[in-house]
Amino acid sequence: MQSINCSYNCYREEYDEHAKLLIKKLLAVVVTYGKYLTQLGEITGFLDAMVGLATAAISSSEPWVKPEFSENKKIEILELRHPLLENCVEFVPNDVILNEEQRLMILTGPNMGGKSTYLRSVAVAVIMAQIGSFIPCKSAQIPICDAIIARIGASDNLQRGVSTFFHEMSECESIFRTATEKSFVIVDELGRGTSTWDGFGIAWSIADAIINKVKCLGLFATHYHEMAALKTKCPAAFNMHTNVFVDGENKKITHLYTVESGPCSKSYGIEIAQMAKFPENVLKRARDEAEIEGKNEKIFKKGQEGLNFKIREDAAKELELIIKKFKNCDSNQLKNKKEEIFKIAKATKNSIIENALQC
Repeated sequence: MQSINCSYNCYREEYDEHAKLLIKKLLAVVVTYGKYLTQLGEITGFLDAMVGLATAAISSSEPWVKPEFSENKKIEILELRHPLLENCVEFVPNDVILNEEQRLMILTGPNMGGKSTYLRSVAVAVIMAQIGSFIPCKSAQIPICDAIIARIGASDNLQRGVSTFFHEMSECESIFRTATEKSFVIVDELGRGTSTWDGFGIAWSIADAIINKVKCLGLFATHYHEMAALKTKCPAAFNMHTNVFVDGENKKITHLYTVESGPCSKSYGIEIAQMAKFPENVLKRARDEAEIEGKNEKIFKKGQEGLNFKIREDAAKELELIIKKFKNCDSNQLKNKKEEIFKIAKATKNSIIENALQC
């Protein structure tokens, strides 16, 4: 057995040596054809991509069109559809028009209203045009872009200690670092990972920078309805919203998935929670709290006009006097003196107190 084992090892070593020699000779021959094999791979890949795009265009139930390229800073796509969704669902086409006068679209609307799909549809159409593909739409005029930059979706990296919000901020930083006037930028739901006003401030400043510093075309989807006021500060911004039908009696909404002019008036968050079948007691509490916060915001907005510290101080003093006057009354006595308290408050003629009484 030992003799047989030694013979086996010798033959195995001899076999390995011959195999290495053959592989070496084979590689020497193949290297001489390396340039041509690389070219063959590139040509095959290009043909595969073009045939795939052509097959998608031909097999679609709705026509795809050849985009027209323009040297002007203008994107005008009519009845745009998403190339992956149009054959899976009953897709609602929408228009997108961006130009030098209206560079950044501020898109508001409820959750599940189609904001992210709209942004993706436009970005995919621009990319497809750049690589020579037809586009799923009625007509399209698109400029040549040097980059398409997207801040969309949510992700994190726990192993590296990167939170979702930090990941968003890192992606936004690439906009300032790489975007030019010839770029196309889409930003979706920025600032959700921090406090409301911090998030709003970051979203506002980034949108303002895209308009006034980068000066490229872009879409900016957000739940911060206050972003609609950006149009008053930056004329190149304009407001659009995803439309919904509201059933007032049943407190239900139906998404229409159409993008129309102007900002969205409400977020419809509670209605979306109702669609997710939240318990009725939770929905009722949410509506009550939202109503209270809505009144407080209304008071704040009304009191802001012409507001100064003197009016604030006077209001605080007047309220302090009223509280002192009725602090010894119990709840039943306060109910009976409600009209008297209101009369005293109105007599102060303080704008903050008057606005509070009106709400």
